[in-house]
Amino acid sequence: MKKILSALCCLALAFGYTTFVSADDYPWYSNLNELLRRANLVIVGVALDSFESYVDGIPRTTTSIEVTEVISGNSAKAGDTIEAKLTGHAQPYPLKAGQKYVLFLNENNFLLNPVQAQYLIDEAGNIISLPGNPISIYSLDMLRSPPWWIFLPGWLQWIFRYILFGWIWMK
Repeated sequence: MKKILSALCCLALAFGYTTFVSADDYPWYSNLNELLRRANLVIVGVALDSFESYVDGIPRTTTSIEVTEVISGNSAKAGDTIEAKLTGHAQPYPLKAGQKYVLFLNENNFLLNPVQAQYLIDEAGNIISLPGNPISIYSLDMLRSPPWWIFLPGWLQWIFRYILFGWIWMK
């Protein structure tokens, strides 16, 4: 009996009766400039509530967000409530109700990437990137008026920061 159940589970998986979407199914960004250029809407907001639904058999997590500030884009304004969407299950990093975030969204309000397009803002105002995200945001001012070097390619940014900041730290 166990063998029959195992075989049926394998067949169900093989023929697509369950769908899982991972972070690997999203584009990966190497620097903040790429994220800023790709996002149609960058906001600061507070997550209100979430629900899961299925569209064509693919899970979708939708979270209501109260917008407190619009960094870029014009499809929302402060005070609006928008629905931020994520294809696939929200685990391991769901948007938690009551938590403040910086979100990078596309034209349909989908997160650009489940790991790289959401940054937590703690009570002290620190912006925290999720584990596995190499892109750091040090302040909201960095998004409002990014420094000129942010538009350089990633490898050139690294060299510039090493020369500039390494020289300062070595004094």
